[in-house]
Amino acid sequence: MCIQDSYHFHLTVDGKQKVAKDIVEAIDKEKRSLTFNVIEGDLIELDKVFKISFHVETHDDIDLVTWILDYEKLKDDIEEPLTFLGVLINLSKDIESYHLN
Repeated sequence: MCIQDSYHFHLTVDGKQKVAKDIVEAIDKEKRSLTFNVIEGDLIELDKVFKISFHVETHDDIDLVTWILDYEKLKDDIEEPLTFLGVLINLSKDIESYHLN
């Protein structure tokens, strides 16, 4: 399924407030996956392409989330978006906390 709804996200990366406008590119309920394509904002300043995907797998009654960052840097000398991984870890913890309460 491909949908084109857009969303604005406000997030903190390296202690700085960032904004991103994303399009939900794909939802696959069977595979329990979701893909966002960042189209505007701070996250796309250094990249031609910045997509965020995740899927959930269940093993022995434990849900495991796999995040995938798909990006293409504007220039070779730009750093990898490693700090964004911390954002995804914190997001995962927030979601887990919400579901446990």
